[in-house]
Amino acid sequence: MWEGSWSCEQWRYFVDHAGDDQAKQPGQKHAIDGLQSAPPNAKIHFAPRHDKAKEDAKKEEEARKEEARKVEEKREEARREAEAAAERQRQEQRDKDRREEEKRKQEEEERDLARRREEDRNREREQEESRRREEDRREQQRKADEEERRLRERVSERERADQRGGFQEVEQMNMFKEGFALCSAPAQINIPRDYWTQVVELPLPTGVKLERTGGGKESTRRAAELLSEAKFPVILNGAGVILSGGTEQSVKLAERLGAPVCCNYQHNDAFPGDHPLHMGPLGYNGSKAAMEVMSKADVVLALGTRLNPFSTLPGYGMDYWPKDAKLIQEKKAAWASELESLDHELDDEGTTWNQRARQEAIMSSDIGNNCAIGNACPSFASPRKYLAPGLFGPCGYGFPAILGAKVGNPDVPVVGFAGDGAFGISVNEITACGRGDWPPVTMVVFRNFQWGAEKRNTTLWYDDNFVGTELNKGVEYAEMAKACGLKGVKVQSVEQLERALSSAIEGQMKRGETTLVEVLLNQELGEPFRRDAMKAPVQVAPINASDMAE
Repeated sequence: MWEGSWSCEQWRYFVDHAGDDQAKQPGQKHAIDGLQSAPPNAKIHFAPRHDKAKEDAKKEEEARKEEARKVEEKREEARREAEAAAERQRQEQRDKDRREEEKRKQEEEERDLARRREEDRNREREQEESRRREEDRREQQRKADEEERRLRERVSERERADQRGGFQEVEQMNMFKEGFALCSAPAQINIPRDYWTQVVELPLPTGVKLERTGGGKESTRRAAELLSEAKFPVILNGAGVILSGGTEQSVKLAERLGAPVCCNYQHNDAFPGDHPLHMGPLGYNGSKAAMEVMSKADVVLALGTRLNPFSTLPGYGMDYWPKDAKLIQEKKAAWASELESLDHELDDEGTTWNQRARQEAIMSSDIGNNCAIGNACPSFASPRKYLAPGLFGPCGYGFPAILGAKVGNPDVPVVGFAGDGAFGISVNEITACGRGDWPPVTMVVFRNFQWGAEKRNTTLWYDDNFVGTELNKGVEYAEMAKACGLKGVKVQSVEQLERALSSAIEGQMKRGETTLVEVLLNQELGEPFRRDAMKAPVQVAPINASDMAE
């Protein structure tokens, strides 16, 4: 309702003259009710004029709003349901994580418990093992004490017998065993420091020269008998021939017997290399001729050698242990013609080197793959021309050995050979040579950037796998020699090596120059060790435990 203050006349005039535009204004859309009978100043009550189309539009708008509100409510309900579902999933995941964490903790506790139980069992086993070791030690000590007591009793009995004048013959080996058993305990010598600075006068002891005795009469007679009956004797010379000065005597013996002579591994100077009976060295990468004649011998005379398998077993496609140990003897007539046909493998450069070097030069070699390959190459007309490292694996022997040889023989050319791995152990000696503290020498270093022998061993043992055998390719020994004031030469071919060696030896003898020749090689491995030598050992003779007892 709308309350106005117009008079009836005013309202009539407004109704009669009001246009459609005015009628559409807010507050003017009314129908006047009771206008004729209303007093002039009466309050006139009126109601809005109804517009059906607009009312329908309004209702539709309200319906649309209601529908939108319902849709929004449904969306809100769906959103709430989605949030509730997501919250349920999160809760389920939290519950799952909690259960897994509890399970993990339980498993961890079980593992800890099992580990503690295992530690307890290991500790008990260690304690038991320690207890057994202690019991074994006590038992061994008891036996040792008992043995010592028996030895002392026997010594006392003999002393009492000597005092009674009842001297009896004794077994010498047992006597020495008892003596060593009584004196085999560890000893410690303490020398006060101030004693080293004191000056004392002591008489020099007279030198004692021990003479080497020959074999017993019976063994010598038996050896002579075997050699006289042999149809194909072979002589094997070792280091003992050189040390005893017996090279000349071995030559005479070989010529009298007509026996070929082989040399032990790394002792090529144990027999003159230019002698027709010289067959070369045994051992891996040795002379095939030496191995052939050794396989056909019915009697072998070993002079100054230990006959260890490493130095004497064949290395050229032969059975490691012959399937038939019976040797087929050949007549000397057939052997004489065959002897002329046996020689080393063709090696023109090696032969040329032998002709030039073996007459006067002294050589040294180191250990390893490179030096082992050259075992069969050099030969010498006289002893003490080849300084070999031996079989104890003294890596780094080649360079200091040739320095010592030059000190003792300043007028003789000396040449040392070593692989790059072995030379690296004694490389610091070039600093002394650079200071002029040592006479000039020539050192040849074979550079293949690897520990060749170790690489060959590991590839044979572990299915062509190797580790820790490669050397630093950035190290250049020739440049190190130059840095020490010496002459360093790097070569990559046989022709360059020949020129470098000739120049180095000339500089050594005429100008007092020390030259290090670095020879670059490929990494191809030779065969210093036989593959069948790496197999499991076989029984070549029955062993009886009683034979090992004292």
